[in-house]
Amino acid sequence: SMKINFLRNKHKIHVQGTDLPDPIATFQQLDQEYKINSRLLQNILDAGFQMPTPIQMQAIPVMLHGRELLASAPTGSGKTLAFSIPILMQLKQPANKGFRALIISPTRELASQIHRELIKISEGTGFRIHMIHKAAVAAKKFGPKSSKKFDILVTTPNRLIYLLKQDPPGIDLASVEWLVVDESDKLFEDGKTGFRDQLASIFLACTSHKVRRAMFSATFAYDVEQWCKLNLDNVISVSIGARNS
Repeated sequence: SMKINFLRNKHKIHVQGTDLPDPIATFQQLDQEYKINSRLLQNILDAGFQMPTPIQMQAIPVMLHGRELLASAPTGSGKTLAFSIPILMQLKQPANKGFRALIISPTRELASQIHRELIKISEGTGFRIHMIHKAAVAAKKFGPKSSKKFDILVTTPNRLIYLLKQDPPGIDLASVEWLVVDESDKLFEDGKTGFRDQLASIFLACTSHKVRRAMFSATFAYDVEQWCKLNLDNVISVSIGARNS
């Protein structure tokens, strides 16, 4: 519609793919159209997020429709909330099924930042959000024999791979419904050729038929785009700003 085109043009939202979900203009629309948990909405507003940023406007509905996503937006444009909000909305509430969402981040610093932001906006909802600090310790905690009182895992690829390589594996990813790779352009950079293999191992370990994948990056990187076209299912690509900046 004209209204949707106007919103996308005004915020420099470029989107490619089939059956594109409409962007949202306000967080309140998440209540009207998607029935967001009222506590989650309150937390978002209390944290000072008045209006969605352009990446949030389009990436949130894409993920809420269960679509695979390649999202590119400059650093500092609100990417963490763009995937955290739909993950928390789709998981609905804590469940003792083991990890149902997995967020991969290139560095421990960034992983800590994501972990903190998730804890802040999920306050009072009961979600259990974990970060792997020491992989050796985690193997006992997250392994197949452990209780499954987890919901969301934030980690670097190396730590996760360490756990997956244990015999038996030190972590079970069979319940993962959302796999998000943040700063995927950094992980795909030359010299990190090993990351493609790591990602393949992580994908294989996420055995649920429900698993959906989203790749976020700061640049519209050619190799990330090509990889997504080959590996993701009916992917929607969203980028913010000038196409090749």
